Amino acid sequence: MRVLVTGANGFVGRHLCEALEEAGHEVVPCLRRNAETPPQDGSRYLESGGNWGELLEGIDAVVHTAGVAHQAGKDADELRRAFQEGNCDLTTSLSKAVEKSKVDSLIHISSIAAAGYTRFPDGKGLGEINAVEPSGDYGRSKRNCESAVVAIKDSGKLGVNLRPPLIYGKGARGNWPKLLKLARSRMLLPFGSIKNRRSFLGIGNLSELVGVILASGADSDLSGTYHVADSDVVSLRDVITSLREAEGRGPGMIGFPVSVFRVGLKLMGKEAMSDGLFADLVLDTEKVRKAFSWDPSMGTLDGMKRSVETGRIA
Repeated sequence: MRVLVTGANGFVGRHLCEALEEAGHEVVPCLRRNAETPPQDGSRYLESGGNWGELLEGIDAVVHTAGVAHQAGKDADELRRAFQEGNCDLTTSLSKAVEKSKVDSLIHISSIAAAGYTRFPDGKGLGEINAVEPSGDYGRSKRNCESAVVAIKDSGKLGVNLRPPLIYGKGARGNWPKLLKLARSRMLLPFGSIKNRRSFLGIGNLSELVGVILASGADSDLSGTYHVADSDVVSLRDVITSLREAEGRGPGMIGFPVSVFRVGLKLMGKEAMSDGLFADLVLDTEKVRKAFSWDPSMGTLDGMKRSVETGRIA
């Protein structure tokens, strides 16, 4: 199968290109013209306001990882525009182009932020049906383009949105390097009392799922939006302990009231950081498991340790 991977020079895109090639697919990397370094010869380039139709010629499936997530130095209005153009507008235009092309499948890497969670809901986890309207600009920019992806099923094509939580692995961005920095510090950390429950997703497990979806036969009836995560649920304490064990160290943590952390971070205007560290976020992934007969092959803590110990994808 000939697969176009957008955002091929990003963390997720690079690893997906490698995994799909190992699985025997012909991968066509796609990146913006102003990207720094093409990942390999044969790349296709998306010009500003460019023509998706030309980029989709001879392509069987598209895995869309390109988007805007981390933008330093922009004010609120600039950031809102960047999210709208780089996430919603780009994905919507790609979906419409796929509808008119000979491409059979479109897999869009969305975000659990599109589910609009604020706290861990009652029940077994945050599922597609108990998601709410996102309050942040990033989540809205991802949510508002998902319907365009699913709409390609009306043309007999497969359109899938995958909503992952934090994706970990070698080279990951966002909060993953912050967790690594915490774990690698020589400080005695006050996280011994934290028993929150959070879902994560290893880049290797995500790559496996994308491969399974591509092998599903482009069944348009499987089109939809899916929450995706590793099988297990872990706490911040578990993560720090595991990462320190991978480097031959003890946990190095003491107990401290979580409520004190929350109040302090809120007073500092860092409530989002407080939620990211201490709140629960458990994803219900039953829908994607049943639809594609998929189960992640690696557990979260084993995957995290492996990525630190060997430097390989987890």
